[in-house]
Amino acid sequence: MSWFQRSKTAKPALVAVLLPEPLASEVDELLRQDEEIKAIRLVRERTGLGLLPAYNAVKNRLTPS
Repeated sequence: MSWFQRSKTAKPALVAVLLPEPLASEVDELLRQDEEIKAIRLVRERTGLGLLPAYNAVKNRLTPS
C-alpha cells in the first residue's frame, strides 16, 4: 500500500469542544433566537475553530444531554 492510499483512509479524530462560559451563554442566546448560523459564526470567530468543529459545538448545545 502506497503512502497516498494510506493517507486517504486516515480519518481525523472527533473531539468534543467545551465552550467557555461567556461564549456558551452568547451561543445559547443566539440559539433561543433561532440564529444557528450566527452562533456557528461566533464560535468560529472567538475560538479559531474550523467550520465542522464549530458546527458540532453548536449542535451539541442544541441537544439536551
